[in-house]
Amino acid sequence: ARDCVLFQRSCAFERIVIPARYFSQMDPEYMEKQEAFSVLPFLAACQELKVKSPLLLSVPLTLHMLESKKYRTGLLNWITGFTEIAGVYVSVCNERDVKQAISTEYLSALLFFLHELRNAELEVIAGHLNTESLLLSLLGDVTITMGSFENTRMFQVDKFLVAEEERRGPRARVYLPGLLNWVQVDQAKQVRDRDSRLWSEVYWPTEYGDAALAAKVEPTFNQPDLYKHHFLCFEKQRGILDALDIKSRAECLNQWIDQAKVCYSRIDALGIEIERHGRSAHLDPWGRVIGDHVKQIGLV
Repeated sequence: ARDCVLFQRSCAFERIVIPARYFSQMDPEYMEKQEAFSVLPFLAACQELKVKSPLLLSVPLTLHMLESKKYRTGLLNWITGFTEIAGVYVSVCNERDVKQAISTEYLSALLFFLHELRNAELEVIAGHLNTESLLLSLLGDVTITMGSFENTRMFQVDKFLVAEEERRGPRARVYLPGLLNWVQVDQAKQVRDRDSRLWSEVYWPTEYGDAALAAKVEPTFNQPDLYKHHFLCFEKQRGILDALDIKSRAECLNQWIDQAKVCYSRIDALGIEIERHGRSAHLDPWGRVIGDHVKQIGLV
């Protein structure tokens, strides 16, 4: 603990993060084990080293932990019991067979839990998120962390395991803001070539996206241009939401979802069959979650 704190301080990090173990089951002794493994040793090390930086507690959860109201309440009581903790870094292992988060129960539970943490006046950082992080704008002042490769846009423990068999890299995808989704590059090009007007509605041009799509050889998943394109587009979307109040953010998100549905219908009409990870299955669940959250916080 002492070495870890010293390392973080030597890097001049603005905050000191207390790590935690990931438990794959809803362990009734989760809090006690986390305290013994890291929380208490780290708090002692921070006191010894006279750390002045805010302390963030890592809270890695399973889907079942998050969706259990009783478990969430216990976690909240446990976290707020440490007066030294300024905030939490929440990561949820949401095992799924599609790249987008499409579970209404998961997304609703995530928003509710983070909302509870904000009400407890804790700083909240939500990690390993994909484009569903746009929904977190409904919580106000919440920080999100997002990587570039697919395995850094969702938290799954199999990414940390050593596998004997060779894993094949995923197909290259491009982020299309008008669809709120990533689509395989070859299928995106089909949309571009068959309907230029539709393409202008789903694709936001950037120098990196333009370069990747204009390349004579289809880009691979580990080339940077498509990820730089994504970050620029996503920054623009976040900026639009940041300028609005919570109610207006919900209205904007719903408008984006409705527009995306229309665009997906037009893609279907072109006879382009988008593979399952790039389809519109996320849009209806997102719309329901927005409606539920707006009602929950009393904006309607």
